[in-house]
Amino acid sequence: SQPYDHVALAAGQPLMQARLGLAQTVARLLLVAATAWLTRSLDAVLLALGAFAVLRWLCVFVYAFRSTAFGRPRIDLTLGVTQLRYAAAFGTGASLFALRPQIDGWIAAIRFDAVAVAVIGIAASAAPLVGILRTAFTQAVLPSIAQAVADRRLGDALRLNRDANLHVAAVVLPAVSLLFVVAPEVISIAFTPAFAQAADPLRLYLIGYVLCAVEVSTLVQSLGYGRFVLIQGLVLTAFSAVLAVLAAASLGLAWLPLGALASAALGAALNLAYLARRNGVPWRQLQHWPALAMLCAVAVLTAAASLAALDAVLGEADRWSRLAAGCAVHGLLWLVAAASIRTLRSLYGAWWPRRWTWAS
Repeated sequence: SQPYDHVALAAGQPLMQARLGLAQTVARLLLVAATAWLTRSLDAVLLALGAFAVLRWLCVFVYAFRSTAFGRPRIDLTLGVTQLRYAAAFGTGASLFALRPQIDGWIAAIRFDAVAVAVIGIAASAAPLVGILRTAFTQAVLPSIAQAVADRRLGDALRLNRDANLHVAAVVLPAVSLLFVVAPEVISIAFTPAFAQAADPLRLYLIGYVLCAVEVSTLVQSLGYGRFVLIQGLVLTAFSAVLAVLAAASLGLAWLPLGALASAALGAALNLAYLARRNGVPWRQLQHWPALAMLCAVAVLTAAASLAALDAVLGEADRWSRLAAGCAVHGLLWLVAAASIRTLRSLYGAWWPRRWTWAS
């Protein structure tokens, strides 16, 4: 039933896809909760989830039959083979990309103990938040990028990707910077002080998450560079595993995510270089480099100033006080930067409605 998650997006209706996603999340939550409460049976919950998957399939077919964008569904073997050839390399590459974060846990289990596995799992717990923020922007612009590529308007596709990445950076960088500051407090509160050592690996992962602000994999996929994605996935997976093993052996558990961080940086650089070389695009046109550099500088300075203020004023204060103070200081510093730096003021100002009405 995976087409349910993409069918409206493929038709160029990202808002409809967002509504479908929200509706199915709420419906599944209510169905599972009601089944569990009424039956107190795991078997019944599994049956309910199966029935929900069938319902998703029915919704896909109803949408396909009624949508003027697709017309009446039919089986086309030639088109199916073409799609399979196109998707196989991308699917394998995506699977390898999803596999890389799991490698750290496996190495922790082999090299250390069960506590180390939990530490690495906790350290990677911020990934879903960053993924949601990244995916929200990607899904919004993906239909337009795909249409621009289909119309051979590469310049428009690059512009859409540049603008989306800049807005992602404006959201992700302050969040990552704040989590970097309060990582020990968040982990101690959410997972108890027994796992406080997860703060350092978490900070390494957070540095890697910043790279989602220069994402061009959407363009790479839209342009059909499947072979490149597959080869890159194989190389980076091996590279990440080897570097993680070496880091764990020589530097300890805290540095185990170094492999994931380095492979993420190398992957972003390879994507940018390949895109520029294949299409003859100057590097300066790939991203809004000055604005991204400004956001990164503000994130680093804000995090450093917040940490210095916390250590100078609160020192060994309790975790709740440090968490509250860290959020307050970081938020204040970021607001000051956003208000005083023209680049950031223009960027964030573009989000604010020019005129509020009751209808809005």
